[in-house]
Amino acid sequence: MKPIASMLIIDDNEISNILVQKLIDYEQLTDQVQTFQYAQKALDYLATINQENTSFPEVIFLDVNMPQMDGWEFLEAFKHLPNSQKNNCKLFMLSSSISESDIEKASQYQEVTEYVTKPITREILQEIKEKYFSES
Repeated sequence: MKPIASMLIIDDNEISNILVQKLIDYEQLTDQVQTFQYAQKALDYLATINQENTSFPEVIFLDVNMPQMDGWEFLEAFKHLPNSQKNNCKLFMLSSSISESDIEKASQYQEVTEYVTKPITREILQEIKEKYFSES
């Protein structure tokens, strides 16, 4: 398996962020995980990556429902980041909703790799790792 360089979690639920980060650590998927409770702060971070000579995350977990800026608004802004930065990024929409309209809306964004229903489990992480980061 190819190691995942870095991951980003954007979810307003701090407990959820901690649990997902612990799962990622336990599964040894990466040793670089950033978490943000606010989508705008995550966008600000992503916009400064080139200036700081930091690599763009290979995986982003993005919650759909958040205050101030929701996941859909984040996606609209994310679309405007340079393709050279985000081309190798797999973005997973997260939601506790299995609403067909949310799943359909997510599929309209080429930036969205998959729609994942919360909670993130070891099995979901393993599936992502095998599906997108296997060297075969």
